[in-house]
Amino acid sequence: MSQVDPREEWEGMPEFEQEQVRPYAKIILRVGSEEDLKKLSKLLGQNFTAKTKSAWYPALPPSMHSKRVYRDKT
Repeated sequence: MSQVDPREEWEGMPEFEQEQVRPYAKIILRVGSEEDLKKLSKLLGQNFTAKTKSAWYPALPPSMHSKRVYRDKT
């Protein structure tokens, strides 16, 4: 079996750019009940569940959820 040179395999691959999306501030908000969570979700216009750990306000568009951006410069 012949060995593959990774550098040769990499040639022609698209460039990789990673945009830094950083919050202005971070707030820890505790919600006392499921009803309060529903009210907060409605107030902010975002879908929160008991498993939601973080959110952006205003909500980021789906394209920004993943911070990886691939661009083909050819």
